[in-house]
Amino acid sequence: MSKIRSALEIALERTESVESNPQRIEEEALTKEGQRLISKYLFEHAVSLDEIKEELSSKDDQQRGYLISGIANALTANISLPQNGAPIDHLPSIKTAIESLAPDEEISEQFDRIEQFFQQYRQQTEQLRRSLEQQYEPKLRQKQQQLSQQYGRMVELTPEQDPEFLELLSKHMKQLDEQYRSVLDEVKVQIKDHVISNYSASS
Repeated sequence: MSKIRSALEIALERTESVESNPQRIEEEALTKEGQRLISKYLFEHAVSLDEIKEELSSKDDQQRGYLISGIANALTANISLPQNGAPIDHLPSIKTAIESLAPDEEISEQFDRIEQFFQQYRQQTEQLRRSLEQQYEPKLRQKQQQLSQQYGRMVELTPEQDPEFLELLSKHMKQLDEQYRSVLDEVKVQIKDHVISNYSASS
């Protein structure tokens, strides 16, 4: 019981700390506002870049710093590895926003490299899948033969129908994703820092 009381006391102390710090409250509110603006820009198409810039311009220096931080965090958070070979539909909009908020030739080239990086990732995932399917083929045929004998008729079995293959594929895909995600995370930090520092310098 004492442990529960202690945990509650710690939580209350943290809440009181935030409530007694107006600057922290304002920082959290404006950071969330920046994230909300980007969500409306990217997914709802309800806010334009000009409107985002107007919102930034309406703030004082400190408020603008909090807001651009939320904006930069939201933009880079939406740069992710392509899933199932599909393109990242909103990547061009993210690039346009960052080039507009913190124009720089290097950042444009960075996005070109990201596109190449994603293309390489797609190719490697496809190569990995084909390689695993080839390695697994004898075992799959053996299972197919056993099922055919069991049911007294020809049974067609594909890799996607075999839980053991899917588990093997998932394991190797996870390893590949971790390698690529580690590199991408570093790039995202660089882009986020660029937006925050370069917008502040130009505002």
